[in-house]
Amino acid sequence: MTTPPPLPPLPQQQQQPQEQQPQQQLQPQQSGASLPPPTTTPLTVPELPADLVSKPAHVLEDFLTRPKAIHGLIHILSPEIQAKHAEQLQVTAAITQTRAPALEDRLARELPPLREAAAQALASAKSRVAEWASVETDMYKALQRFSMPALQARMDMAVAEAEQICDGLGSSFLEAPHGSAASGATASLQADDAEVAAFVKQYRRERKTYYMRKEIQERWKEERVGRAF
Repeated sequence: MTTPPPLPPLPQQQQQPQEQQPQQQLQPQQSGASLPPPTTTPLTVPELPADLVSKPAHVLEDFLTRPKAIHGLIHILSPEIQAKHAEQLQVTAAITQTRAPALEDRLARELPPLREAAAQALASAKSRVAEWASVETDMYKALQRFSMPALQARMDMAVAEAEQICDGLGSSFLEAPHGSAASGATASLQADDAEVAAFVKQYRRERKTYYMRKEIQERWKEERVGRAF
């Protein structure tokens, strides 16, 4: 009897060798030596000042918002910048030392005249102060008659004077003889009328002055002075 030919493999059996090939290809790569880690150079961070580190967080946040402060901190922490500043300081010190003798000579030459001028100006100022003291005294004496108490006293005197004038004018009119015995009755009456009219006119004028001054005096006492006569 003849044996039949073998059957073809199933589809799953055909895919297994194909799937195993990539795994077999990847195994040598995975089993190989691992790559070395990248080399990194450590950063050297300078130490911050102790005064700055001890500050609270809100102060440091405010510090970081100031470009000038950060720029100054960089200048403090950078050795290169410090060396540059030290070099500049040495150059400046050398220039100062070379200029110092010339400045000392100039100071010795120009300072004494300036001191003498300052002393003269001080003496003149002191003399003017003394002169002003005497002038100020004379000024206050001249203004004394225009002060409020002096003006009040003058107003009181003016009111009293106006009242005395009115009283004296009335008394003199009443005591003076009017007309004469030799004259007639008509002439005596005419003379009396003229004298009375003149007296009334003068008395009214003086009395008006008195009342005006009296009103000003009252306003002055009440501190509501409009004008002074």
